[in-house]
Amino acid sequence: GLRVVPVERRPLPAVVTAPAELQYDETRVARLSGRAAGSVVRVEKQVGDPVAEGEVVALIDAAAVGKAKADFLEAIAQLDLRTKAVEQLQASGGAVAGARVQEAESAVREARVRVLGFQQALVNLGLPVKYDELRKLKPEDQTPRIRLAGLPERYLKTLDPDLTSTNLLPVVAPFAGVVVERDAVPGAVVDPARVLFVVADVSRLWAVADVRAE
Repeated sequence: GLRVVPVERRPLPAVVTAPAELQYDETRVARLSGRAAGSVVRVEKQVGDPVAEGEVVALIDAAAVGKAKADFLEAIAQLDLRTKAVEQLQASGGAVAGARVQEAESAVREARVRVLGFQQALVNLGLPVKYDELRKLKPEDQTPRIRLAGLPERYLKTLDPDLTSTNLLPVVAPFAGVVVERDAVPGAVVDPARVLFVVADVSRLWAVADVRAE
């Protein structure tokens, strides 16, 4: 039962035993809250549920969202109206004073700035909308698109655009993971400072060991 091998020189690894704690990778932990004050109307996920990137975990009814959408629609209507006015003045073939045309063109630029400002306000709320895409739609199709902005496709198939509140603000997961904490119940009044969900990527963990200095 003996085995003979040549003598060799090599590092001898040392073993240290120490207590340790498994933690989530802090670079892959998201603390989710609503981007505007409101009340929770729907909770989609519970603790332990897996989530995909961009998946909705809750819906908040926030008055600021409805106002931002209304302001955006109004700004679009004003821009379209002023743009048509300029086109009519330019088509007059010089029959209209140049000062009047310049004034109308200035009004168009102001209206465009307002559109971009309200568009950015919606983006800040997590509702990406683009005027360049909306302008290709008919006016009657623009309103439903903005009313339900930010909601996933499965909601769009079940909700009536004419009866659904324009205040709905989705809370979405920024990456795939698991819900490890939840502090959201329907009807609760929330604000951006309140963490509603904690989502962690459990595919990679940290082992933090308490090793003695010596």
